[in-house]
Amino acid sequence: ENFVTAAEERELLAFLGEDGTWESLAKRCVRHYGYAFRYATSDVAESPDRSWPDAIAHLAHRVGAMCKSGFAKACSYGDEDFDVSTSFDQVTVNDYPAGVGIAPHVDTPRAFGP
Repeated sequence: ENFVTAAEERELLAFLGEDGTWESLAKRCVRHYGYAFRYATSDVAESPDRSWPDAIAHLAHRVGAMCKSGFAKACSYGDEDFDVSTSFDQVTVNDYPAGVGIAPHVDTPRAFGP
């Protein structure tokens, strides 16, 4: 709870408001950093589309520290060799209109692994 501070939220929202265009999908808009998911082919781009902004990189490092410490039991990386620079390779930001949520779905295993 409250993983992102109010100041970090403001920084992220300011950055996202300034950074290019969003890809429009059926009921949401999406933006990718690192390896982008290609919805038309249900696969991932072969090379990173754009680098991560500092605000997102900062949060990835915090998640990495949680994984390394063993705090986040859901992380499969819970060991001392965890390196955030090689363990995370993409971030997807979704923007849903008010009242629209995440539809039931299964992520594509061939794109992301089992």
